[in-house]
Amino acid sequence: NMSYAEIDRENMEIRIIYPTNSSVKKLVEYEEELNNYPIKIIPQNTITDEQMRLLYVLFKQYGEELGYTMIEMKELLKEMFCFNQEIGEFSLSPYKKNPLTKEQATEFLQFIIEQAIENNINLYIKDTKQGTVKHISRIVPDIQRYTIKCLKTKICAVCGSVHSPDNNKFIELDHYDNVSSTVTTYDLDDGLQGRFISLCHKHHLEKHNIGRESFENKYYLEGIYLNEQLVYDLLDVYPSHFKLFRKRLKDGYYKNIVRS
Repeated sequence: NMSYAEIDRENMEIRIIYPTNSSVKKLVEYEEELNNYPIKIIPQNTITDEQMRLLYVLFKQYGEELGYTMIEMKELLKEMFCFNQEIGEFSLSPYKKNPLTKEQATEFLQFIIEQAIENNINLYIKDTKQGTVKHISRIVPDIQRYTIKCLKTKICAVCGSVHSPDNNKFIELDHYDNVSSTVTTYDLDDGLQGRFISLCHKHHLEKHNIGRESFENKYYLEGIYLNEQLVYDLLDVYPSHFKLFRKRLKDGYYKNIVRS
């Protein structure tokens, strides 16, 4: 059984909380045995209580979207994460056996959010104290990875809207920095001179209306720089963009791209 210790400085005691149904005699024997051992503190960089609570919020919401219970969704995502990270079974509690490290828990949160994007699930966080709702972009651990995922799946990085022409919903590629400051025309755009972000028409217009700085302060988002591989991966997603890159690609200009 797992146990944990607490220090009672007033009574000069170290108390070990030990979940058990053993008899009093057994517990006394255990206490006498422990009195013969030195105390050694072994720090563990385990998942935090805050991370654990956030994960369960996402399990519940994700499950509701797909028709799973929270427990079913938790086990499914854990299994997928184990396979993705090539790790064994783990616990989401810092007080149980084989807990995730803090870094692994951060990666698990990122993994869940990216899986949700792939499945067109728009996750959000409710602030019950303030009665507000935060989009998942406000709490995602790695905002650049999130932005790349949105670009590749053609999802609005601000609100999570999905590109769906049949429903008159369009996700647009925004040249986050003014095109005129990096290239002369879109015909000369190789995708490597400025930053990009994917936005729905509403938020695309808003960014241009309120300006880049106000947009960043409002949504805590900004565009990202692309490398050659990322531009290549986005060619089919945004067929009217990156014209110079397409031309140079045909001419064999880019040597280190993994072609699909």
